Amino acid sequence: MQINYFGHFLLTHLLIGLLKKSPSGRILFTSSLVAFTNNLSLKTLNFDLEKPNYFDRHFVYGNSKLSMIMAADIFAKKLKGTGVTVNSVHPLLVKTPLFTKIHAIYKNVFFQMYIWLSQCVFGRDPWEGSQGLVHAAVSRKLKNATGKFFGDYAPWRKPLKAYNKQFCKEIWDASEIYVGLTPEERL
Repeated sequence: MQINYFGHFLLTHLLIGLLKKSPSGRILFTSSLVAFTNNLSLKTLNFDLEKPNYFDRHFVYGNSKLSMIMAADIFAKKLKGTGVTVNSVHPLLVKTPLFTKIHAIYKNVFFQMYIWLSQCVFGRDPWEGSQGLVHAAVSRKLKNATGKFFGDYAPWRKPLKAYNKQFCKEIWDASEIYVGLTPEERL
């Protein structure tokens, strides 16, 4: 969670002043369809990975990617009218060591074969995977798009929890506390 979510959440807050000064700032959070496989709650937002139960361990990545979508949506609302847009992007399945080394979590040879085969059939190389992010960052057509979740150059439906405004606010508020934002740094 620190690498995939909290670091981005904090850095974005710290750069807001500069982004507001730019003629058209764009913030992009790299998310994933794995966000649909989550068990995100206030309890699992920042639980102790030294002593996780077996079930929670498998959802950490999905939780971080759902948190990115929710943060992007709230940043988009809070920055409306400032000239800064905020979106989240899913680059689709990209052939990276993340999936080839997944055996550290899943020691199931059939699951490993499924991941390998999926990458061979559906996977994009890193350059191809980056193009959706580049498109969201520079496309003139998306100049005013904000609060969207993009995949393959088009808006996609978000995980259901991302539409629960109260839940998103609770995660946002807890995230502010976890990253240690001062009152002046909060939006």
